[in-house]
Amino acid sequence: MNNSLSSQNASQQDKKVYTVHVDSNFRSGDNIYIAGKYDTYEEALEKCKEIVEEDVADYGDSWISHGEAPFIVCEGGMLEDWQVFSAKKYYEEINSK
Repeated sequence: MNNSLSSQNASQQDKKVYTVHVDSNFRSGDNIYIAGKYDTYEEALEKCKEIVEEDVADYGDSWISHGEAPFIVCEGGMLEDWQVFSAKKYYEEINSK
């Protein structure tokens, strides 16, 4: 078998897709939707932060009960512990500034 072909197939199998799902703080689990799929964790993370920041601008302190809570799902692999995005922790981080 051609080495470049087998390495190409292996890289396709190893390819991870990071999907940003969005839940509601108001009705958790009822209306989850997909906000996008990204080739890198960093792109997915930026999308999550953008969603929280926009909602905090709209809802202010009531974001915690009414805003959207994005999270990242890795298709083709597992997220490392440090890659788990917490909308609540990010909200607390941007509110402490």
